[in-house]
Amino acid sequence: MADAKGTWVAGQEVDVPTTVGAGCFLGVSVVAAAATPTVEAGYGECAREAQTLVPDSHPHAVCTDGWHATREAWRRLLPQITRVRCLRHAVLTSKERCTGAWRHQVLERAWHVSQAATTRQCAPRLRRLAEWTPTPRSGAVATMVLKRCHRRADFTPA
Repeated sequence: MADAKGTWVAGQEVDVPTTVGAGCFLGVSVVAAAATPTVEAGYGECAREAQTLVPDSHPHAVCTDGWHATREAWRRLLPQITRVRCLRHAVLTSKERCTGAWRHQVLERAWHVSQAATTRQCAPRLRRLAEWTPTPRSGAVATMVLKRCHRRADFTPA
């Protein structure tokens, strides 16, 4: 799993690309800006270290949030790797953005999708979530839910 977080070091805004797997940190670095080239450099440090430690290692997949710079960095570093969008990040984003009467229902349904153990379970759950989307199919809640559902191909490899 890979994620990058913004923070501050000595009064300067920085980004911290982090890669974890098998219960441990595989790589953590600090880069100057939250842009694809700098985030790629941060994740690249981890990829080079992994290659040095296990030369014939070939990761098959990386799970990321939906941030374009992170996904693009991994596409550039390892073009053959499957990039999986993290459903739990999607649920957390829904929790942050969804307020009002629909919040509980959206979160409950999104969490149900994230608990799918196989593609066979996930795909129909996403379809049912899209069909359920609050009527009328407009407004912030509907847009957010439908956006997740239309990105099914990014979620289902997990």
